[in-house]
Amino acid sequence: MKRKPGDSADSAGLRRRAEEVASELPRAIESTVRVPGAARRPEPAAATAELHYLLRELVKANGHRVVVLARHADLVCAAAPVCERLRVGYACLWKALSPADEREIMRQFQLRPDLRVFLATDDAVPQAVLRATRYRVCLDGPWRARAQEKRAAGDGLVQRIQMIARGSR
Repeated sequence: MKRKPGDSADSAGLRRRAEEVASELPRAIESTVRVPGAARRPEPAAATAELHYLLRELVKANGHRVVVLARHADLVCAAAPVCERLRVGYACLWKALSPADEREIMRQFQLRPDLRVFLATDDAVPQAVLRATRYRVCLDGPWRARAQEKRAAGDGLVQRIQMIARGSR
């Protein structure tokens, strides 16, 4: 059947619903950013400089919520001044919480629209926060808690940006 100008793609049967194509879409988009550092671990100054750029784009320009992860608490703490310079609301966590405290953190994350960034060590981030965000920035290499992320991500697409030292694989 020949389409006339102005006919919608729907009438020709070319459109599919999101539910129909969900199994064909990727679950995660992986990006790697190489920054100065040694033994796969980026230098804190280099990682926070790149984080400044990423948060400016993701949060300030596009309004997304972002989880920033690191294996080491010193990098988590180094990320806080980046949020302050950008005037972005953030929460910071470097140890696992009790279920009641996790619920309170999530309640605050949901109630406060100005809270855009969640900074945490990779073993401390609550699953509810992961479910509420689609962007992950890993400051010091691949995130160890992939199984936790898989359970928490649900059906949505996750964008994971990992920083590693130049020269490492």
